[in-house]
Amino acid sequence: MTSDGQMPDCETAGRIMAEGAWIFLSHSNYDFDKVREVRNFLELKGHHPLMFFLKCLNDDDEVDDLIRREIESRSWFILCDSANARKSRWVQAEILVIKGLPTKTYKQINLDDSSLDLEAELFSLTRKASVFLSYAKRDSTIAENIRNELRKHDFGVFSDLALRSEEDWQVRPQAELHNAARRGAVLILLSRESVRSEWQQREVALAAEISKMGWGRSNIIPVYIDGGFEALEYAPSSMRQHLSTIKGLELSTRRFEENMVVLMTRLRDFEWIR
Repeated sequence: MTSDGQMPDCETAGRIMAEGAWIFLSHSNYDFDKVREVRNFLELKGHHPLMFFLKCLNDDDEVDDLIRREIESRSWFILCDSANARKSRWVQAEILVIKGLPTKTYKQINLDDSSLDLEAELFSLTRKASVFLSYAKRDSTIAENIRNELRKHDFGVFSDLALRSEEDWQVRPQAELHNAARRGAVLILLSRESVRSEWQQREVALAAEISKMGWGRSNIIPVYIDGGFEALEYAPSSMRQHLSTIKGLELSTRRFEENMVVLMTRLRDFEWIR
């Protein structure tokens, strides 16, 4: 709802509900104009690029502890390669830190390449970092916990946690799910009760339909949060048909923190079909 009690339009809703990924840009200060193009592109796609231009640092300095701590706390990186970057001892030291941390995901692009296609180059990284959560109302607590943990690790997350009416479905989520499925993974939280939800059945059917349009079914990840894989046995046949052949994750037997490590590893290691 807006402040005057009205439902926001689709464009406004997208800004309210979609939370892009935080992406660290490693670059030489001498490439600022080119890197700004990368930043603008990511912002256009709804992400949050992080650029550091610190006057107190120069090429004679080692990587500052502040920047090192920032790298350690981030998950997604774009390494902006160029003649300037290769000459910069500070940038090279920064890259060594990023590449030396096994849980970090990065994409290297060549800023000196005049034919650089940013969308094509950055697609694999931004899609790994983008998630749509589909869940039943009764599972909203665990959906919120998963959303918060993903956000803590810089994933871009769209969830309709505030949208739970028939009118809302007709006005916004269909378009949002369509956009999210094109941008990233669709996590379908499944339990014995949720598979009976008409709301979730709609989202599963729509996600499967979008996938058949050439984006690959690999962007759908069934996540079994209660009852294990047997939960799907309680689903209607149409839903089982959509999900039974997709490799899912069983996240109901371990501690939440351990389950989230498994889930985030699956997202980072995914090979997307474009």
